[in-house]
Order: sequence, then C-alpha cells, then structure tokens
Amino acid sequence: IVSRKNPVVGILNSNGPAPEFLIDDGFKPITDFGSQPFTPTHFKPLSIKMNPLASGIAHQTFHGDQLSVSRGKCVRVSFTNYQQILQGPVPQVINNVNTDDTTNKCVVFKTE
Repeated sequence: IVSRKNPVVGILNSNGPAPEFLIDDGFKPITDFGSQPFTPTHFKPLSIKMNPLASGIAHQTFHGDQLSVSRGKCVRVSFTNYQQILQGPVPQVINNVNTDDTTNKCVVFKTE
C-alpha cells in the first residue's frame, strides 16, 4: 500500500467497519452482498514478508457467488491504525497513528 502523500505508510491494521463496495453513488458494506454473505474480514490488510515495514490487501477464499459479485467493483477498506515510515537506507518507524471513522483513513482499490 502506497500513500498518495507523505509520510510513507508501513504496517496498517483494520479493526473498524466492514469493507465496503462502491455501489451507484455510495459505499455499502460487503456483508450485504452474496448468496453466501461476505465476512467483515474478507478483504484485510496483511504484512508483506519481503518487506516487514509494508502492508498489502489480501482476501479470504471466495464462496458461492462472491467472486462474481466482487468482480470489477471498487472496495474500500478502512483502517484503525498505521505506521509512518521514514525512508532511508534503513527505513524506520517514526510514528504509530490511531485513526477513527471521522478521519476516513482507508485504501480503495478496484477488483479484477
């Protein structure tokens, strides 16, 4: 996950609201979709083994029609805390930031 602005974002966590699909003109929880509804943790941040100061977004195994439901949709995953990283020869964590729903700290991506 790469921040659009400085500082660089490291490990992040999501213990907040369920991820959401962008539907028409707004976001709706993914738990409202699928013949077998998505879990609130279906899309979630994870640490990247090749870079211990980085995160990506993973997904659980799709069941029922979940894969077809999610194809081509924008997904928003809010996060509750993240690290700020100082770039350099040896990157360093310079701050751990807690967020809440009012700060809209999230990652948005489109599925294939």
